[in-house]
Amino acid sequence: MCKIITKANQKGGCGKTTTAVNICTASALAGKKTLLIDMDPQANATLTFLQPGGYARDMFDLLTDACAFGELVTDSKTYNNLYLAPSSINLARLEMMSNNAATFAYKLRDKLKGEGDKWDLIVIDTGPTLGLLSVMSMTASTHVLIPIQASYYSLQGTRDLLETFRQVKEYMNPQLEIIGVAITMYSERMNMSREAAAEIRQTFGDKVFTTVISRSVVLEESPAFGQGIQTYKPGSRSAEEYRMLYDEVAGRE
Repeated sequence: MCKIITKANQKGGCGKTTTAVNICTASALAGKKTLLIDMDPQANATLTFLQPGGYARDMFDLLTDACAFGELVTDSKTYNNLYLAPSSINLARLEMMSNNAATFAYKLRDKLKGEGDKWDLIVIDTGPTLGLLSVMSMTASTHVLIPIQASYYSLQGTRDLLETFRQVKEYMNPQLEIIGVAITMYSERMNMSREAAAEIRQTFGDKVFTTVISRSVVLEESPAFGQGIQTYKPGSRSAEEYRMLYDEVAGRE
């Protein structure tokens, strides 16, 4: 069965899009047919691989029935096995347009019916919010992956995220599970970072992945070159960490 993984955390700047992009590129480089769905109106995952205006359709068109799924998906231009369902700022209009949020929450799930057999992995990148787009993404997924920055306020808002997860699981998607928690932007030289990582592990226990993603300049640079870290700086510590994190994600049920 194809894993459909939503990256979720309403706290911005925690490495959510970076994690989505680099797990997808690691998957593609491992020979897996991979789809990255961008559900963030900021479209940062999309713009890592595609030029602004370089695609005719986006997720707003799909979710408003203006196009079919096959018309939307485009190859990443960089990796043979990586495909994109791109986003745009138009997606921000979706919540205002949806009069019945409870019904609209199932829209992405319905659009993905029949798609699971075509892919080895589907990853959904969401914005820093727990609104309709995040709920829609969780409702369509098999798993949630939570990136948490190793910082002083790392667990701020986590209670709200877990409550949203609980409600989606109880009322909309009983099969939904947390596949794991990824500690990101970690600095082993900083006491605050080490203390935050310890608190995250204490809170989430064995849900926390063994692999920790270190703070790195090259991770910030790679999107500007339209690549994941595995090809931008293949010998770097960051590339190795994301390869290891992908292996952990792929190995968890």
